[in-house]
Formats: sequence, C-alpha cells, structure tokens
Amino acid sequence: MRIGMLTGGGDCPGLNAVIRAAVRKGEGIYGHTFVGYRHGWRGVMEGQSIPLSVATTRGLLTRGGTILGTSRTNPFASDDGPRRVKKTLERDHVDAIIAMGGPMSVNDPFDWLATEKLVVAEAVRAGTPFFGACLGAQLLAASLGAAVYPGPAPEVGVLPVTLSDAALADPVFAGLPRELLTLQWHGETFDLPEGAVALASSSAYPNQ
Repeated sequence: MRIGMLTGGGDCPGLNAVIRAAVRKGEGIYGHTFVGYRHGWRGVMEGQSIPLSVATTRGLLTRGGTILGTSRTNPFASDDGPRRVKKTLERDHVDAIIAMGGPMSVNDPFDWLATEKLVVAEAVRAGTPFFGACLGAQLLAASLGAAVYPGPAPEVGVLPVTLSDAALADPVFAGLPRELLTLQWHGETFDLPEGAVALASSSAYPNQ
C-alpha cells in the first residue's frame, strides 16, 4: 500500500512524532511506502511531494512541529482544485490518507475547514482508507456526521491511553500494549460516527 501524508491547518507539537511513528511501523512491519505532501492541501494541488522512509524520518522524535509544513489551502476555492488533487494522488499511486492537524477546532468558522470536511467525507465514502491524528481524528468524526465538542479539561503532556479490545485486534495497533503513554495536546473530544468503533480512551476522554 502507498500512503500519502499531509499536515494541514497549522503547526502544533507532536506532528513529527506521528509522521515518524506511522512510517516506521508502516514500512518496517507491513512494507508500505509513504509520500509526504508539502504545505497541506496546497502541496497536493501543486504536486509538491517528498518520499518518506525510515531513513528520512530518523531523528524526528525530538523535533517539534512538522517537517512537511502546513497551509490553510482550500482545494475547492478554485474551479480546477479537485481535479488537481485527484491528478496528484493518481500520479503518486496513493491508496490511503493520513491527516494530521493544528491548534484550531473543527468547529471554527473557516471556509477551508468546511471544505476539508467535505473532502474527507468524500474520500472515506469512496472507500479510501483514512487515518486521522489529533485534528485529523476530529475532522474524520465531524466529516461523518458526529459531534465534536470541548472536553472536561485539556489533556496536555505525556499521558496514559488505554486500547480497546477492537484496537488490540486491529492491524494498525497490533503489538502495542493495552496501556501506553502518548503525547496529548488537545481540549476537545467527539462522538463516534454511526458504525464506528472506539479504539482508545483515557480517564478524561472516552474517545481519543
């Protein structure tokens, strides 16, 4: 499988760690290949991509932000935006999408956010595998009709997360312990879309 990764919407801590972890497990265990798009959706529209591998992501764990860069580009703001996105993904033979986020809320009144949710919903309903981390997970929930809202208190720091039985049987999480420490930096949570299954939780946030 060839997986495309982008970080859109704004910079935030922990994105490089997600990029590194996805590439290390995807390439090292499952033999997947990865392509990273520069500056969020703008890079997809303009065909700006870089290869991501275990070698090129080495040393990212201690670097904040994202090596891919971000932007608030709206692919639907131009008449040929969707066509250009499709052309790039076809050129790079992308089979799945990993989306990561920034410091904003999916409920913020930005036109580009509303459009990105449409893009995500269309991709998922077309059968494209989609993995969301941080804002990406909230975008996925909102795109499929679930509510996203403030949690009881912000979760910030390296904190424990507990995997569900479904997660332990899932290929993405296979081999991980039931409880693990993860970097948390969020203040919102979400309901599960219809048909979705919870994979991880914390004492404060049932849905991670």
